[in-house]
Amino acid sequence: MKNRSLEGIIAELFVNLIVGFFVIRTLVNGSVWWASSTIPSGTPIWSVIIVMAVVATLVETLVHKLDDNLLIPLFSGSAGQIVLFFMSVSFVY
Repeated sequence: MKNRSLEGIIAELFVNLIVGFFVIRTLVNGSVWWASSTIPSGTPIWSVIIVMAVVATLVETLVHKLDDNLLIPLFSGSAGQIVLFFMSVSFVY
């Protein structure tokens, strides 16, 4: 964590959570637009938001030599898809 302050990391996590809340909570017909076929409407998606925000914060904090503009969406999006997959599987069975 070279040249990273704890306050900056916490602020980044907070901003990631706020942005995630507003972006992922985009509702169409009472359900999340990208999960309408797999997850029942009204299902809380906080787990997806929290996992994506934490992963984005960790990648931003830990990666120094590679381009984080590619790695942050790649890792946080993949983590969100994994959580979404497990949420959809739990509703099927």
